[in-house]
Amino acid sequence: VQFEPLTSNATSSILSQFDAQRLIQRLAPTQLSKIATNPFHSQSHCISQLNLQAHLNFQLQQFEFITEQFLSEDQCHVLVHELITLECWKEKIAPLIWPELVRFSEVSFRPYFTYYHEATIVNLLEFMFYNDEILKTEQMQDVLVDLVDYCYRKMTRLLREDLPPIEKPTKEQMLGESASDQFKKSVQQVEFNVQMGTLSIFRYITDILGDLPPSVLSRILDTHDMILTMVYIIEKAPWKQRGPDGYYVFQNNQWIKAKPEDIHKVQQHEAQVWLAVNNLLCDRESTRKYEYNNYRKDTVLRLTKYLHELLLDQIPVLVDTQKHVSQLQIMNPPASSESKMLYIEQISQIRNQLLKEDFETIAQEQAQELFKPLSMDERREETQRFASMFDHLADLGVDSLDGSGGLGGDTEQVSLKK
Repeated sequence: VQFEPLTSNATSSILSQFDAQRLIQRLAPTQLSKIATNPFHSQSHCISQLNLQAHLNFQLQQFEFITEQFLSEDQCHVLVHELITLECWKEKIAPLIWPELVRFSEVSFRPYFTYYHEATIVNLLEFMFYNDEILKTEQMQDVLVDLVDYCYRKMTRLLREDLPPIEKPTKEQMLGESASDQFKKSVQQVEFNVQMGTLSIFRYITDILGDLPPSVLSRILDTHDMILTMVYIIEKAPWKQRGPDGYYVFQNNQWIKAKPEDIHKVQQHEAQVWLAVNNLLCDRESTRKYEYNNYRKDTVLRLTKYLHELLLDQIPVLVDTQKHVSQLQIMNPPASSESKMLYIEQISQIRNQLLKEDFETIAQEQAQELFKPLSMDERREETQRFASMFDHLADLGVDSLDGSGGLGGDTEQVSLKK
């Protein structure tokens, strides 16, 4: 994470190791009907504290006990369950209660932080998946299909939707917007940061292709054909766009004007996508099981123009990708050596179960229960909770909430692992 220098009053701890262990042990999957309720926000606050402490440990070069505790307690699968449940709530429940969410957002942080919770979890997973042992735990292996499907849905939205605007609205523009427009823009910014975060999550999954269950690898290569998805993302390059006065790059979850000498510098998210491509094209298991046809071959060959010297100098392992693409160019589409093998496809258990819920009933209940006026004690507790989080973000050198747990991706952790 590219943090600003620590302030002189930066704390060395938000949570003790004992407190972190206690919070991690208490984490439990949230029911769809409980999203945005008081118990949901209490757990959301706990996860936010764990995320901030993990990044603080890294910045201060302390023992990173958050990842270790998640690993020892085997609780990372709960975070995946939270992601899928919150995504389902956003798709199926939130549109039914949108007017109530907008009205409540004018007097409370809660509607925004309900959406923001997804970004916090993605940010924490980005950080922890650097330790690939977490992905190899039994509980995580059971939810990897759900997580791969989640990443694929976010990536397809990233390809389909327009990039967020570079310029921040002026005060006059904000005053002229309705509450609904303002809330919608905030939600869209959070969603974009989540989509960009899934690029890192997916890259870390591709780091262990040889250890993935056959059904998960089949999901990546065949069901979703994520090799081609990566090619499309490279072509769109959502980490860069042209502004009125030059190019801007997406760093630390904000658009920053690129210096002329940095225009061709590989950005963090771009590096993650290229490393995922390298894994998918060059890994032995992936190569054995990916069956090319003419369309797949032609699409992968579109990478040729991007594999130039400037890129290879910055990510040397892509020499293997360049070699693979060059060999593919002079070959007829090779047949997979395992194309005739039969795999029993694993389904997305978490999402499929959620889709059986009665969305209309849940929406009606939430419309009646969630948006009651807060008592003075509830307002005081909410204000104290968020003030505490802002204080911790300030200690980390983050001056505003940016839609990704307040923290960017970790430049140090874009390692080659080769």
